[in-house]
Amino acid sequence: MKLTFNPYNLKSELELHEQSMIKEVVKITNVNSDVYRGCKYLAELVIIMNGEPATIFVGFKDNYPGSLPLFFDLNDSFGRIPHKEKDGFICFTRSEAIVIDKRYPVSLLLNCLENVIELIAKGISGENHEDFQLEFEAYWCHIVKGKIYGAIDTDNYNVREINLWCETSESNFTIVASEKNIKNTEVIMNTLFHIDIYQEEKFRCIYIPLKHGTSILPPAAEEEWDYSFVKNIFSKHITKKSKQKFQRIVRRKGNSTKKLEFIIFGLPLSNENTALFAYVMPGTGIDYLHPLVQKPKNVNLIPLMVERWHPNYLLNRTGGNTEVADKHVAIVGVGSVGSEIATRFAKSGVQHITVIDNDILEMDNVYRHALGNDSVYARNEDNQLINVPKVLALEKEIRRKYPFTQVTSLPKSFVELWEEGSINWKDYDLLVIAIGLANQEMDINEKMHSMKQPPPTIYAWNEPLGIGGHSLITLNNEKKGCYQCLFKPMEGKTSHNRSSFTKPNQDFSKDLTGCGSIYVPYSFLDSEKTAMLVVENSLKLLTGKLQDNPLLSWKGDDSQLKSEGFATSHRYSFGDQELQNTQLLYKDPECPVCSMKG
Repeated sequence: MKLTFNPYNLKSELELHEQSMIKEVVKITNVNSDVYRGCKYLAELVIIMNGEPATIFVGFKDNYPGSLPLFFDLNDSFGRIPHKEKDGFICFTRSEAIVIDKRYPVSLLLNCLENVIELIAKGISGENHEDFQLEFEAYWCHIVKGKIYGAIDTDNYNVREINLWCETSESNFTIVASEKNIKNTEVIMNTLFHIDIYQEEKFRCIYIPLKHGTSILPPAAEEEWDYSFVKNIFSKHITKKSKQKFQRIVRRKGNSTKKLEFIIFGLPLSNENTALFAYVMPGTGIDYLHPLVQKPKNVNLIPLMVERWHPNYLLNRTGGNTEVADKHVAIVGVGSVGSEIATRFAKSGVQHITVIDNDILEMDNVYRHALGNDSVYARNEDNQLINVPKVLALEKEIRRKYPFTQVTSLPKSFVELWEEGSINWKDYDLLVIAIGLANQEMDINEKMHSMKQPPPTIYAWNEPLGIGGHSLITLNNEKKGCYQCLFKPMEGKTSHNRSSFTKPNQDFSKDLTGCGSIYVPYSFLDSEKTAMLVVENSLKLLTGKLQDNPLLSWKGDDSQLKSEGFATSHRYSFGDQELQNTQLLYKDPECPVCSMKG
């Protein structure tokens, strides 16, 4: 979209508006858009700031008013203030915070300028001085000479040694650091950064958390801190206990010195976050003597930024849940629904998942399974092409995508494991049953209720033809209410699942090539909806936010079901509120499994 107003005739445009902020407009010619962040049009504005005239520059990209105007303090009229970058650009808002109405380009300009003037006034008065620290890393990145990919646990306030490796090649180098307590480090490093830590040089790196309340201005544009400044930070802004810990680390027996030493500082912020900044510096050449204690000859400090990849940071950044990181969840049945559930648990932050299934993956499965065609086949020791067990393929895929997640795969049925006695089921925090076969699930339900300390157990299944899906919570600190309850016998009627959205005694199975290809028709969308229902409520259960044993359902459209001549049940007529109000009414007081009478 081209400009709907002429920036070179901005003065005339402004005359049509009642405004008092802009006193004078001077257009700038021969604008280099590469210098001014893509702006092709630039104007100098004279504004009133604290009762005095001041100059600010405004730039417009070619698609304005489809994008916000950009403002620059090119003459450094306002000195060093928060949110002003080294090229004079003033970051006054996140673009999504202002709704753009393309019909009123001048009003958009004035609205943005008002925000800029307010921001500058706060900067001059010192009202937003704290923003320097809150934006510390944004300023720091302007002076850095390199990067550390760092998995740093900023919730740990102890001085400690961090694992650090440096991969070098003819054209570049990669520096990767991680906490020592991260499991499967070599696999994670290879998966994320494609490096073999056993082939790379390892250096000493010490993480130093600064004291709470520490106030340090980030370096100004193109300003680099010298050795004395950095040592002063170390000397004045860490606790006595931290200094003692630091000394123990550098004097540790067998801690050989390297040519280079790495330091990562953690700066606590008022918003409870931590800013990270790092240095690499030459070693002292003396055993057990660190350059922050003894200045080395020809010292050269190289500032580095830290790109974070600690699992807690990534989960917080992307809406995961660190509360469930230490939970262990088992999924029995990893077909269409179960595979989606397992994958979503990994995304949610559960870091130990066990998958149980004795079935193999086949081409027929892939279009409604979490795995794709590339997971179906593998070569055995005799180079024969074989189908891969679902649990092994799923383990490989989850480890590849979410390497912090520990996956245990058991290519056996639940019954096999139960009879072997090889599993201590009470060690799981949650058990999810996604087999989708009522008779097998009733048997599992009975076995779980026979235990003295069973884990909470959730049953998940789809209905045919997109009409819905269900999740039944059981053994959630309450025995009453179980899978068997759904099949409460009704006088004169055959037993059926009372949660169903379809009338009983209808056969939905289909086949394409005979009995060997029989399946129940539902799509990957149905499996994803059911998986989301299960995982959302599982997270509530694991964090103590879900009580009792509710029956939870989602309803889909019934048009395809009816077009194929099938009928819905009375329960399908329930609205969302009625489904919620009746989610505990499935319980059978005469249930032979969970009732006192049973």
